[in-house]
Amino acid sequence: MTRPTYRFEFDRSVPLEEVAGTLRLSVLAAEALHGEAVVALDAPHHLDARRRTCTVGGDTPAGRDLAKLFGNFVRREFGVEAVLVERLGGFGVASECA
Repeated sequence: MTRPTYRFEFDRSVPLEEVAGTLRLSVLAAEALHGEAVVALDAPHHLDARRRTCTVGGDTPAGRDLAKLFGNFVRREFGVEAVLVERLGGFGVASECA
């Protein structure tokens, strides 16, 4: 079974430098909840500028919280129509993270 992963895809109108800043803010918020070491170990995340995507591992409480924080921040900052959110792998879904 593949591990659950959250994938965020951004419209071309969204500046990726701002997405990177929002990801850093989300990591800080997750660290406030779980601690720096737990987030570093249990909340893998990656911003792919070429594909305009960000993935967050969602198989731990820290990873799920990071995905929730990041998802809420980017949708409020850039608009719901500019951010596509998908859950990949796990939970019976047989897709893989890009």
